[in-house]
Amino acid sequence: MKRCMWIVVAAFLAIGLATEVSAQSPRNTRGTDRILDDPVSLGEPLSYWLKVIRERNTEELEMAFDAIVELGPAASAAVPELTEIVAEPFTPIRLGIDDKREVFSKLRIIFMKGSAIDGLGAIGEKAAPSARSVIEWSLTIRVLPPEDRAANALFVELVSMDVMERMRGAGTLAQFGIDAAPAVQELLESADSDRRKFAVAILNEATLPIVSDLMNSGSCRDRMLGLSVLADMWPVVASSHLDALTDILACSESDSKGLVGKKTRLRVFD
Repeated sequence: MKRCMWIVVAAFLAIGLATEVSAQSPRNTRGTDRILDDPVSLGEPLSYWLKVIRERNTEELEMAFDAIVELGPAASAAVPELTEIVAEPFTPIRLGIDDKREVFSKLRIIFMKGSAIDGLGAIGEKAAPSARSVIEWSLTIRVLPPEDRAANALFVELVSMDVMERMRGAGTLAQFGIDAAPAVQELLESADSDRRKFAVAILNEATLPIVSDLMNSGSCRDRMLGLSVLADMWPVVASSHLDALTDILACSESDSKGLVGKKTRLRVFD
């Protein structure tokens, strides 16, 4: 889907233009520090803060993340370290099974990964190589439903936190620019609705030209994909429009690439 890929690239360009003014803020233009190989933030050079991160120095770790956010693109040397944190394996919180110490330990890991993602977002386009790691962490299940209903109140709070982490990841990926486009295209083309919805969250209204292009394609598969992505936006799409488009775009796979298949229709709210 080369055409779809180019539209995803165009969407990222549009996002970039919208954020260009903020990228020129004082935080991102710190004068002579910016031209140094080891820029200074919060009184210490970047190399110092990277050492804090590598050693997981709990006393200064949060300050190290703050320093990277303050440096922004000048902290691009931190991308491998931050990406490693984001990509580290994680076992979900199991309410009613994990004791308080385990829950606290896992929450600290979640917060650390969130701070690393904030750092990557501040670095921006130079952090695009971390896109797939950010995607996989954002879509990770961080908490499992409890069997004990007495834990439901805590579960509600943790689900809210989980949603916030997904939103954090989507906002960060939008800052990565066109080099993140292939990873976002994979999300859009996924058969998993959760992954497509995450792509929509990243691109926001920039998703619409992609949807329109797909639904106007000569390929049945493209049209069904476009309709699936539009259905993933159902909170802001009239259900009657989705129903009508499902009828209008119904097709068989033999309509494209000589394939023979059953009539294909999107079941919008399955």
